[in-house]
Amino acid sequence: MQCIVHIWGSAERDRKQYLLKLFPLYSLESRRPVEEFSGEEALCRRLKEIGLSTTHLTATISSLREGTDAMWTNIDIARETLDKFGRTGDAPRLVA
Repeated sequence: MQCIVHIWGSAERDRKQYLLKLFPLYSLESRRPVEEFSGEEALCRRLKEIGLSTTHLTATISSLREGTDAMWTNIDIARETLDKFGRTGDAPRLVA
């Protein structure tokens, strides 16, 4: 399934967090789960799991270090991965 991958940084309580959201490319959905990561290494592992290429990973980390968001469109992600994204226990964490 073709998706949009949006990654941004958030500084809370003197620590850097990274937030990751996936959207189906051709969807009007406005609320999707968000996954949080406490560092670059954990974020990169997750991005590899969902299928981003090394080129995307390098550009993402570079953008985040410069303080800007990273957004990729038309990324092929397995439907199962998208359906399970952001779920901990029974309910996903939703952010508008």
